[in-house]
Amino acid sequence: MQSQWNNDGNNLPPRIQWTPPKSKSSKGLVVGIVVGLMAVVIAVGVVIAVARSSSAGNPPADDANDGSKTTSGDETSEADKTDDPDSGSYPKVGEYEVVHVATGLCLTTGPEPNNEERQVIVLGKCGKTYPKVMTWKPVKDRQYTVGLAYTKDNWNACLTADKPADEMGYLFAGQDCGKKDNKDLQTFELSDKGDKQYGIAVAKTGMCLGPLEEKAKKGMAISTVECGDDRLQLFTLKKS
Repeated sequence: MQSQWNNDGNNLPPRIQWTPPKSKSSKGLVVGIVVGLMAVVIAVGVVIAVARSSSAGNPPADDANDGSKTTSGDETSEADKTDDPDSGSYPKVGEYEVVHVATGLCLTTGPEPNNEERQVIVLGKCGKTYPKVMTWKPVKDRQYTVGLAYTKDNWNACLTADKPADEMGYLFAGQDCGKKDNKDLQTFELSDKGDKQYGIAVAKTGMCLGPLEEKAKKGMAISTVECGDDRLQLFTLKKS
C-alpha cells in the first residue's frame, strides 16, 4: 500500500505542511546580493555628495563664462565712484560760483544788452558776483533748481529762462521761485563733460546755456544756445 504522505512534505495536510530548509549555499547568495545592493547605494550617495560639494564651491558654467568682472572687498565699484566728488560726480546741494570755463569769468547779474533797465545773467569777474553765490538744489537725477539770494534787494529768487526758451537767444534772469508761469523754466539739467566740467541745459526744452552770439567776454549776457561740444558751453561749479 502506497503511503499517502510524500517525503518532500508537500502533500501533508495544510495545517502541518512544511518547507524544506534552504541549503547553506543559497543563504550565502542572498547575503551577497544584499551586501552588493548596499555597496551600490553607498557609492551613489558618495557621488551625489561630492557633486553637491563641487557645485557649491564653484559658480555655474554660464556665470563663470559671462565675461563679467568681479571685484574684491578692497576694490571700489563703479557705483561707489559716482558718489565720489573727485571722480566727476554731480554736485551735491550747496552754494557755488558758476565759472565759465573758456573765459574764467563767473555768472553774475548785469544789464541786458541794449536795455539798461533790465537785469539779466551775464559774465562777470569771479569773487565780485551778485548774488555772491548760486544755491544749487537737486530735484531729481541731474536736475537742479538754482537759488539767487539778492541780499541788497532783500529778495530770494530763482534762475529762470525767458519764455519759451526753445530757440537760440533767450536770456536768463532772477524770477520769483515756484510760480506757475515760471516753474517749468526754473529746472536745469547738468551733463557731465569730465574734469568737473558741465553743460547746463533748460530741462524743459533741452536748450543749453552759453554766451549770447558766442561773444565770450565780461558783461556779455548768457542765452539759450543749441547744445554741442563747444567749449563756450562748459561750466564748473566752484564751492563757496
